[in-house]
Amino acid sequence: MQSVLINVPEEHKTKVLVDLRSGSDPRPAFFLLVALSTLIAAFGLVMNSTAVVIGAMLVAPLMTPIIGISLALVRGDTDLLGRAARAEVIGVVAAVLMGFLLG
Repeated sequence: MQSVLINVPEEHKTKVLVDLRSGSDPRPAFFLLVALSTLIAAFGLVMNSTAVVIGAMLVAPLMTPIIGISLALVRGDTDLLGRAARAEVIGVVAAVLMGFLLG
């Protein structure tokens, strides 16, 4: 069986890495999106609407740090791993606290 190599330009690799690094830093917009997605999910639960809860998942910015963690593990990049893990933990804690306040 033949293996197929995919040629990706270096500038594209660099752009992806820069985007994941910046997306793995919790900034005010990150917390605003976490709060909004938690609010949407809470209303979805109150209305018993699966579609609204799924919509809240689309608003949540927690996927970028997860991708950052996986890229950091593949590359052995401890700096990115620390940033992404910290952003993920902070985002989850913020969502839980927001849910607690809404409840």
